[in-house]
Amino acid sequence: MKHGITVLEMRGFAAMATSLGREMDRVALTSERVRAGVVHVIDTLIDRCRAAVPVIRAVHIGGDSWFIESQTLDKAVEFGVLLLRSFELKAIQGLYYLKPALATAYGEPKLMDGKFLDDTSIAAYRAADLGKPFRYELVGEAVEVAKQFPWIVQATEPRDDQTIFVVNWRESWPGEAPAVVDVEVTLPKLLLDSEVLYSSSAKEALSTIQQHQAAAKTVHAFGGPVPLNIPMYRAYVKQSIALVRDASGPSFSVLSYVPENEPDASFAWLELCRRLSIQYDTRYSFRAFPIPQGALRPFSFQIFDDDTVHLGLRAYSSLKGTPTMSSAILLRNREIAGRFKGEFIENWRTLDSLAYDMFAVMQKNLHGLSAASRKAALADVDALLNDTA
Repeated sequence: MKHGITVLEMRGFAAMATSLGREMDRVALTSERVRAGVVHVIDTLIDRCRAAVPVIRAVHIGGDSWFIESQTLDKAVEFGVLLLRSFELKAIQGLYYLKPALATAYGEPKLMDGKFLDDTSIAAYRAADLGKPFRYELVGEAVEVAKQFPWIVQATEPRDDQTIFVVNWRESWPGEAPAVVDVEVTLPKLLLDSEVLYSSSAKEALSTIQQHQAAAKTVHAFGGPVPLNIPMYRAYVKQSIALVRDASGPSFSVLSYVPENEPDASFAWLELCRRLSIQYDTRYSFRAFPIPQGALRPFSFQIFDDDTVHLGLRAYSSLKGTPTMSSAILLRNREIAGRFKGEFIENWRTLDSLAYDMFAVMQKNLHGLSAASRKAALADVDALLNDTA
């Protein structure tokens, strides 16, 4: 099936990193740290834009190149237009090094190990690679298909190749143009030249998790119940559910501890994960174990594609009486990720799948779970699943 194929190239990416990192050893700023920081900024902008205009997948294929696949050509152009408007806003606010060049084609993409295997994707890559900052081109069959959508406005700038359609991304949009959201780009502190990323808050950590699991093929996750009543955590759960439902998304294996003294959050989390594991049994696996009051787990972790582990660090809230994520470390190291995965698998093997009778026993042991709380939690899970359907 043919899809919209967009390639993003960041002009001057290598030169910028080298220039900014030159003779900056006194403050431990290297070109690798600059490059990794810029990648995080771009990934964040792509992630926020795809929340408004969904895409099938968005992958950083290395260096200064990103590959974005959309269901249709018009949705690909919508995404490209919104992305360029977002880049423009951040550039005039001070991130002057953001110089994106975009190209969109229409065909059947074949991407393997960061390499294009089809002529259509290669054509889009070449156009973006030769493009100018903030220029958006349609190439190949996309030029003719775009004529079906009057809202895609062609730029009037002169060009040598008349077969290339240059999009006027400031004027193109179906219906009333959306207000570009001025998103805050949180930049984790980079340590050890791209081997480690440190997030100083739960907000930064969740953003990092969402970006990596969206690009992963497999996710192994260990942790406690996600608080569905906190907006940023709820948004994270919604994105995870959408990835589970997406046939091209990653497969999830979730190992969760369930605090018996947090009945509302624990019951809602158990119910949500139980339903997902039943409905998407080939792509979502779930196992759980109870922990009594007073027992703490100092961290949570996610393993992405066997080579990256995200370690969420806990702080204990004396006000709420529960542990919460305070910061996180991302380690891009296959050996460390392998150690965490080995421990994950060993613990997974000691537990049985969450059959209904086991679920009932765990539910019964949740101290203080009232009928009203149970009803409210079920309604909330229903609402969450329907909202992401």
